Amino acid sequence: TPGLFCGIQVSAVARSPVNTSGSTQEANLFTMLGFTYHRPLNGSAMEACCHLEAGRICLLQTHSLMRRKLQTPPNAKTRAMSIACRQGFSSPDIWNLSDWSRRGGLRIKRDVHAAGMDQEGSGSDELTAKRLTMQNILGDNYHLHIPLWQRQYNWDADNMEQLIEDLQQNLPEQVTDETVITDLDTMELGHGILLKQSSDQNCNKYTVVDGKQRLISLTMLLAAMRRRMKQWEHPEDKGNKMAKAIATKLFQEEDLGLSPERPEGPRVVVQKLTEDLYNSILTCNTLEFHKLSSKSRDEESALILSNARLAQKSVDAMDFDQVVVLFKYILNNCFLLSQETGSIRLAIQMYTSQTDKGKNMQASDILKGKLGEYLVSEEEHNTSELEQFAAKWQAMETRLGRDELQQFVSLIIKLRDLQEKPTTKRSSKNELQAVLDFAKKLEVTPGGARLYALHTLPAMYDSYMRLTESSLRLMSEPANVDSETVEIENRIHLLLVFMNQITATYNDWMIAAMVLLYQWQENKDNWPLAKVRIHLEDIERVAAYHYVCAVKGVDREKRFFQIAVQLNDAVVKDPNDGLLSLTYSEKKTFREKVTGPGLYKPRGRNYAAKYILMRADAELRQSNPPKQLYAGKKVTIDHILPQNPAEDCPGFFGFDDSKIRDEVTSQLGNLTLINGARNSAAGNSSYKVKLDKFTVHRGDSSKRVINEFAITEELIRQHPEKWDLEAFRQRHADLVDLVCGEHCWKLL
Repeated sequence: TPGLFCGIQVSAVARSPVNTSGSTQEANLFTMLGFTYHRPLNGSAMEACCHLEAGRICLLQTHSLMRRKLQTPPNAKTRAMSIACRQGFSSPDIWNLSDWSRRGGLRIKRDVHAAGMDQEGSGSDELTAKRLTMQNILGDNYHLHIPLWQRQYNWDADNMEQLIEDLQQNLPEQVTDETVITDLDTMELGHGILLKQSSDQNCNKYTVVDGKQRLISLTMLLAAMRRRMKQWEHPEDKGNKMAKAIATKLFQEEDLGLSPERPEGPRVVVQKLTEDLYNSILTCNTLEFHKLSSKSRDEESALILSNARLAQKSVDAMDFDQVVVLFKYILNNCFLLSQETGSIRLAIQMYTSQTDKGKNMQASDILKGKLGEYLVSEEEHNTSELEQFAAKWQAMETRLGRDELQQFVSLIIKLRDLQEKPTTKRSSKNELQAVLDFAKKLEVTPGGARLYALHTLPAMYDSYMRLTESSLRLMSEPANVDSETVEIENRIHLLLVFMNQITATYNDWMIAAMVLLYQWQENKDNWPLAKVRIHLEDIERVAAYHYVCAVKGVDREKRFFQIAVQLNDAVVKDPNDGLLSLTYSEKKTFREKVTGPGLYKPRGRNYAAKYILMRADAELRQSNPPKQLYAGKKVTIDHILPQNPAEDCPGFFGFDDSKIRDEVTSQLGNLTLINGARNSAAGNSSYKVKLDKFTVHRGDSSKRVINEFAITEELIRQHPEKWDLEAFRQRHADLVDLVCGEHCWKLL
C-alpha cells in the first residue's frame, strides 16, 4: 500500500524477486528523495535509516550502502525541506527501510518516537516547518526581533532591484482594482529560521536567525508604499485608507490584556546600531524621508538608507492600482518556508548548516555563527554570553567594514594549526572549509569555543588594530609619560608604518606580528616592551627580505607561519637565532638586491626600490616621520641623474660613457624620494633647476631650505652645486651602510 515517505507518495515495491525493473524502482525512489543512485554491485541486504532532522535529509549508511556509493547532492537538504513544508510536516520523522534484497520487497515503518531528537540524541524543543505568507509573518502571531549576533545588512542596490523586479514580473502588465490576486503566480522567498523566545502560547516574540535581509528589504518597500499612498489625492480617501492598511503590517498595536503584554512598535525590531534609522524609514513622511542623510553613517546604515531610497523611487513610478495590487500580492502570494524552534542551539546550527555554502556567505559569517552556536546554554536559555560576544563582533564589523573583517578572519584562520607545529607545507583548503574545521577543533576542546569567543578573539582583534593603526597604544588607552617607553613605542610605530606598506602586496607578516602582540598583551611580565621591539625589528627584516627579493608566496607564508609557532610557544630567546634571523645566503641575496644596478626597473612599479628609500629616509631622521608621509601615491622616485638627460644639461659631470650612465641611473645612490607634483616639474632639467624644484621654501628662503623627505634634504645640503661620479659613489655607499647596517637590516 502507498506510504508517505518524507512528504512524497511512494508505492511499496512488490514482494517478488527483484529483477531489472526492481533496480529501476529502487533508483527512482532514491532519485525522488534527492539522492544520486548507483546500481548495486551485488545483491546484499540493505538497511538504512533516513530521517528528516532540522529541515535536512540525513542518510545513516551501513557498510553495504557505502559499497553502493550512495551520495547526497548539495541541494538535497533544500529539496527535502521544501517537500516537507508543502506536506505540512511539523517535526522530524524517522523511517526505517529494511529487508530489501533479491528475495524480498520494501517495508516502511514509521518510528514516531523520533520527533524532537537532535544529533546528540538528547531531548530538544520541537522543530516546526511552515509555509507562511507575508500576511502571516507580518501579523499578530509574530513579533520579530533581529539579534545582535546576526550578520550586518549587506544587500546592495542590485539585490534590492532584483527583489522589486521579481515582484513586478509576477504582476500582469495592466492591473486594475479588479485584478484577482489569487489568479497570479506565487513567489517563494526562500527559508527563514525563527527562534521562539518563550514557551508561553500568548507570546509572539521570535528571534530572526535567518531572513534578516529579506524582512528589512520588504518592510522598507511597504514603508515606501505607505508614504506614496498618504500623498495620493484619491476619491473616497482611498489613499489614506490603504496607508493605514499598510501600517498594520509594519506596526503592531499595544495589547495590555495579554500575558505577557504586547508593546506598541514595529513588527520587525532590528539591531540597536540601525534601529533609529530603520524606525525613521518606517514612520517618517515623504518630506522627512528626503531629509534623511547618509553622511557620518556606518556601512550598514548607509546600505539600508540607499535601498530605502531605491524602493521609494520604484514605488513613486507606479500608479495607484499598481501599488495596491503589489501590496496585496506581497501579503498573499509571497511565501516564506519558516522553520521554528525553541532551541537556540538548534536554530543557529540550522542557520550555519544551511548557509555554509550559501550565496555571499564569507568565512567571517560562518565563524560568527559557529561561535554563537557554541556559546548558547540551551538548558538555561542563557544568552548573556552570546550577547556579549555579539556586541564585540558588531563593534569589530563596524570599525573594520565587511571586507577588512574578512581579511582579519582570514589571518586568524591561518593561525588555526599553531598547536600542531607543522613541519611540511600546510594543506590548501578553501577558506569556508577551513573555518568549519577550525570551529570543529574549538568545539571538541573543553571550554575552547567559549574562551576563544570571549577572550582570545577580542585580544587578537586588539593586536590586529595595533598593527593596522601602526601604534602599540590603542585610542582608548592612556598615553605613557616614561621617556624610555615612549622611545620604544616610537620605534615600534615606525616599524609598523613600514610593514603596512608591504600589506598591499602581501599580509603574511601579520600572522607572526599578531601572535607577538597577543603574547605581549597576555604576558607583559615575561614580554617586556623592549623584547617586543626587538622581535618586531626581526619580523620587519624578514618581511623586507621577502618583499624586496620577491620570494614565492608559498615559501613566504610557511616562513611567517613557523615564526608565529615559535612566538606562540615563547621558545625564541636569542633574537639572532632561528627563523627570526636571515641566513647567510638570504643576507647575501638581500644585499645584492639593495646594492645592485637593477634596483630600479623603468617599466616596473618599483615597490621594492621605494621601500628601501623610505627606510633610508626614516633612519636619517632625528624623530618619527609624519604619520601619512609615506602613504599614498604622492611619494615618487626621482633619478638625480635623469634617465634621458639632455645633451646640454649642465650640472652633471663624469657620465659621458653611456655604459656607466646606464649602470648608475638605476642604482640606490642615484635615487631619491620626492613629491609627485615636484617630480613632474623637475623632469630632465639641469641639476641646479632640479634641486630648486625639489626644494620647499618655508619663511625666509635665504635662511632655511628644507624638503619633506630627509633623504632628499640631505642630498640638497651635501651636494648643492653639482652631481658627478664621485658624489654618486659617496651617496651610494652612505645609503647602503644606512639600510644594511646594524641599526636597520644588519646585512653587512
